Amino acid sequence: MSVAKLASRELILFDLDGTLVDSASDLYRAMNMSLTALQLPTVTEAQVRTWIGKGTSLFCQSTLQYLTGKVDPEQHQQLLATFLSIYNADPCVDTQPFNGVVEFLDWGLANNKQMICVTNKPEQPARAIVEALGLGHYFVDVIGGDRFEERKPHPRQLLFCVD
Repeated sequence: MSVAKLASRELILFDLDGTLVDSASDLYRAMNMSLTALQLPTVTEAQVRTWIGKGTSLFCQSTLQYLTGKVDPEQHQQLLATFLSIYNADPCVDTQPFNGVVEFLDWGLANNKQMICVTNKPEQPARAIVEALGLGHYFVDVIGGDRFEERKPHPRQLLFCVD
């Protein structure tokens, strides 16, 4: 903890997916349900883990590129809409906090740190995941990618937190 000088920090910001929680299995589940609904072949969880992390639109694009060898704009929009509908309806079936996360959040709470979850995931499913995992009481706010016009890596969300 010495590199980040956390003891002297009042505010700690966390990303959600891939930092606080492993959500890949739920993204995998929702993608394959979406692909099945659109009568496309399914993909593996290992493949999904390589495609996630850059936003839902790129995730759908990577999936279609792999399955069909191209990205048809209409098919991309269909997959994106279907995926978002399925995933947002139930974003926390198998998602779990990474090892050590709860212990660190306990430390933060015990040391009066203000903690905020800042994610590009839309706010509604982000809050649903945080609450379903019993993590809500750790955070003074959960800021989704749809709260502001700009998304990470733009600093808008982070500047809001500092203010």
